[in-house]
Amino acid sequence: MVFAMGFFCASYFYLLFANKDSDNTNNAQAYFFHLLSSIFEIIEINARLMIMKNIIVFIFVMAIPYSGFSQNEILEASIDNTCNVKPAKINVPNGKTASSFVVASLISGNNCYSGAKFTDKGFVIKNSAGDVVYRYQINKDGQVFEPNGALKEFKLSSGIYQLYVDGGKGAYVKLKFHTI
Repeated sequence: MVFAMGFFCASYFYLLFANKDSDNTNNAQAYFFHLLSSIFEIIEINARLMIMKNIIVFIFVMAIPYSGFSQNEILEASIDNTCNVKPAKINVPNGKTASSFVVASLISGNNCYSGAKFTDKGFVIKNSAGDVVYRYQINKDGQVFEPNGALKEFKLSSGIYQLYVDGGKGAYVKLKFHTI
């Protein structure tokens, strides 16, 4: 900014004293307005760059709480078409907590022997000792059974857990949660 003002003053005085036409009249006034216009363009460009820089810094600063401190996780457990159980491993690192669980998809599948469609569906989360730490079920009428409390309020401390879907072949569960 100081450089622009110094350049402006020096240019104005040069034009004022050195730039005369054949009639010996001063054209410095016309050049003055062109010079002034150029300086305002420089100032405007600098102001826009400063605004863009501030916006980028703002976005970066606002993104920090959502990037390294909370991590979104997705788990999928199933029972395949040959009735093999495919649990999902939940690994909650030391010092972290898994929370904000949401059911993204839940399918009960069909009975492995008769092929009949199951009407109830659900899943369980077990700890490393095999104990059920959370159970979630929905009956044929859509009533939700959560004996360990609401899923959205359920939390897992650090450790290793397994997610199992209830049902038969084709059963599937997809859970989303945050690790904080």
